[in-house]
Formats: sequence, structure tokens, C-alpha cells
Amino acid sequence: MTFDHLGEAADLQAGILPPDTPRGHHPSVSRDLPRILDLLADRDITTTFYVEALNCELYPDALRSIAAAGHSLGWHGWWNEPTYRLSPQEASATMARTLAAYDALGLRLASARPPGGLLGGHPLGRYLDAGFGHLSFAGRNYGLVDGVPLLPFPWQNVDGCYYFAQFAALRVPPGREPVGPRGLLRAHLAHIDQTVDAGGCTSFVFHVPWTDTPERVEVIGELLDRLAGDPRVWCASPDEVARWMADHPADVPAVRHQDEPPAW
Repeated sequence: MTFDHLGEAADLQAGILPPDTPRGHHPSVSRDLPRILDLLADRDITTTFYVEALNCELYPDALRSIAAAGHSLGWHGWWNEPTYRLSPQEASATMARTLAAYDALGLRLASARPPGGLLGGHPLGRYLDAGFGHLSFAGRNYGLVDGVPLLPFPWQNVDGCYYFAQFAALRVPPGREPVGPRGLLRAHLAHIDQTVDAGGCTSFVFHVPWTDTPERVEVIGELLDRLAGDPRVWCASPDEVARWMADHPADVPAVRHQDEPPAW
């Protein structure tokens, strides 16, 4: 289970907020992130937060609080720009700019998840050469890519599919309307059963700014509690899974990443 986004970065990039919006006071930082960190701490669970590098300028203390709580930080572009749409020059410049921003804070990035989830026409080597410990794209091929663990996520396991009509078509089966936290929980528990039956591995993606009601926070806790109490399941952080994969290459398939474009 991982978390994406922080602050106003994604809304600024998408034009949802105008460029002159006052920055540095977003409720996802002051309200939602502390609730999530408390929920995880209560369960002694660590994970990865994929955070836009603009937050190095706007909320450096929030990033430090994530790391201080034992979690990993992951690469997620500068401000959630879909990197698969960038030119090779733009993508290289974005990678350099974002890595420099984290370096300036003395924070290490454990992983990379490109905004939009897709590699597109860019070489995988751009991410491999950056030295990330593991990679996460939209897809289903868990395994090792040139020795680097690949931990993809299926679109149906993204929280927005259950909370927003514009993403409902990503559910399995596709939907049209939001179904809320209880619908999310039902779908995720069914997906866990399917994954166990297949002897597989899966990931769930939540977004900090979308975990903005007590009910949405509570359902994450309920899902984690169900996983912790399920003897069929190893519920581990991405770092733990990646380390196991790297330490047991004979037990992990060598794979190639294949983009899984969203079905909207």
C-alpha cells in the first residue's frame, strides 16, 4: 500500500488552481498527512509516499516528517506532470531538477513512480540510471528488470476509481459513479482473495489529498487491519518487498515492463 501526491502541486499542474494561488497552506499537509501518519504509526506500518518535488520548496518539514516516521519517499515528478507526454529533453530536465531538489534537503528517494503511471516512449534506463531501489508503474508484471525490482499497480486498486466519477471506468467491472469508502473496501477485499488464489502480489494506491474525510481514513485502517489478520497474506512495505525480490532472484521472474494505459 502506497500514497501519492501532497499539497497543491497536482492541482496547479492540471490548472485546477490558478497560477497565482497562494501556496504553502494546503489542507492535505496540515490535516490529511498527519492523520495518515498517525494511522500507520498506530499499526507499526511503513510504506512509500510518492511526492512531487515542488513540495521540497513548499513543505520541506512535511517531507522530513514522512522520513522521520520511518517511511520512504518516492519520485513523482516536479508537480505531477505526466512524464510519458514529455519530450526526451523535458523528461531528462525534470529528472535532474527533481533529484536536485531532494538532494538539497538531504532526503533519499527509494523508488520512482512517474505521474500518470506510464513509461510511454521513454527508455526505462532513465529510471534505472537514477539509482532508484525499485520502480512502480501501472501494470501487472511483478519481477526484476535488469536486477531492479518492479512493483506495479493495477488501475482498479487506485482510490480515485471509487471516489470520483471521472475515474470510475478504471474499476473492474467498469463503473460510472462513485461508490465511496465501503465500495472501495469491498472491491479491495475481493481483489485480495483473487491475488491469494493466484499466488500473486498486488499494490494499493491511495492519495493523500483525497484521504480528506474521516471515513476515507478509517477505511484504510480497516483494510490494513484485515490484511494484518489474514494468515494467507504478507502485507509488507514496498522496500521490504523489493529487498526480498533482490535477495531471491532465482524465485522472481525476469520481466519487461509493459504499460497498461487507463481504460477511460
